[in-house]
Amino acid sequence: MGTLLLTTWSLTGCYTFVPTVAPVPSGAEVQVTLTAGGSTTLTPVVGPNVREVEGTVIRVTRDTLVLAVSQSTTMTGERFVQSGTTVAIATNQMERTGLRQLSRRRTAGLVVAIVAVLAAALSAVAGGSLSGDGLPGTIQP
Repeated sequence: MGTLLLTTWSLTGCYTFVPTVAPVPSGAEVQVTLTAGGSTTLTPVVGPNVREVEGTVIRVTRDTLVLAVSQSTTMTGERFVQSGTTVAIATNQMERTGLRQLSRRRTAGLVVAIVAVLAAALSAVAGGSLSGDGLPGTIQP
């Protein structure tokens, strides 16, 4: 279980979305928080009650962001993977935009967690091999 959590965290946990007001470049990974009106307008494309969409920027114009959506998050916090969905979001439908960046803090936390898990595992193995009298047990037929 711990290994699964660390693996999941290592794939996603070292990144964070940093709020940005500057135009984002094509190819950037972003998270867009939608307005209530934006959520309603985009329902046919991304589904009902979507609060946030994440994905890769395909194109940016003065008033629209075209995004290849990789996942969406509903108002209640449910996350859904979406592959192949492309959506054009008008700037007036965006509450905020965050640019995906490597987080040094989360990365350091991940390294500390991995070292702690490895130390605990090595301690358990070493403790288990040193316990007992060191003699083999009786073989039962």
